[in-house]
Amino acid sequence: MRPVPVMTRKSRIMCFLGVDIGGTSVRSLVTDASGKILGYQRIARVSCESLWQAINDCLGAVLAQSSVVHVEAAVVGAAGAGPTGNHDVCQSVEKAFRAVGLDVTPQVVTDIEIAYWSAAVLGDGSILVAGTGAIAGRFSEWRCVDRRDGAGWLLGDHGSGYWIGRKALRAAAADLDRRGPSTTITRGVVEALGLPRGCTVQGLIGKTKELRPADVASFAQIVLSAQDDKIASIILADAASELVTTVKSVGAEHVILAGGLLAPNTSHNHQRPNTLRAMMEDSLGECPYASHPVVGACWAAGRLRGVELHKVDLMNALEVRSDSRRR
Repeated sequence: MRPVPVMTRKSRIMCFLGVDIGGTSVRSLVTDASGKILGYQRIARVSCESLWQAINDCLGAVLAQSSVVHVEAAVVGAAGAGPTGNHDVCQSVEKAFRAVGLDVTPQVVTDIEIAYWSAAVLGDGSILVAGTGAIAGRFSEWRCVDRRDGAGWLLGDHGSGYWIGRKALRAAAADLDRRGPSTTITRGVVEALGLPRGCTVQGLIGKTKELRPADVASFAQIVLSAQDDKIASIILADAASELVTTVKSVGAEHVILAGGLLAPNTSHNHQRPNTLRAMMEDSLGECPYASHPVVGACWAAGRLRGVELHKVDLMNALEVRSDSRRR
């Protein structure tokens, strides 16, 4: 059981909490009213069933790190907090807040809202989020007034990580089955699944039967890394077209990009330009990237109490932390 933090002078100042619940991780950020970061944590999500536990662990860690026992306001942004999944997400959030002893009622919003708030300069504009899934939203006076896609892997998520990952697996299967063209994607898929070289399509079938949507989405990185591969280029061009169609259908004005699939750079050392993003910007023009949506959650929490946190300073501070960890 997490020890209860000792009440200190720091814990009695006005503090705000932002939480970002993504498909693969939970991030939490605590700041004071001046915008100083008191704590930041990231916890990996193992499964949908363990959502509340991941939130609980992340909150417990950030409260212990910051020595905070009370926050003035809290905003939680969550993938799946839309109309169809809001009840389950809210229950998990409320359960986790009670478990760590927070007496504030968090405001639960969608992941596209906190992503937009984190990077937008204007209250009117649009955002495209592409990670495991894909969704676009249009904002007016900081409120999301319309959205497109976000329909899940079965009905939508066009151009998403799952969409690309499934294309990669199908390309590898066609290659191994000798009914499709040879592609370097196959080698990446085979290695990622731990299959031996020279395996058959039957081996691929056996390894992919139990893959979750997030697992399938992870194969998108193989496509992004397959330079000069014809099949990979076709998949990425199609994905870019799908994503551009989604954001244009909601109104592509002052577009912000968000989600791991659209980060400015790819690969483990973050040195390779993102081909998919470049293809999209050929149509949309240069777009800012929401690298830390949790900042938008914290910013919104401050606004609930009339405090305007400086988003750029918070983003820069988190970038410094990220850079130091990558080294």
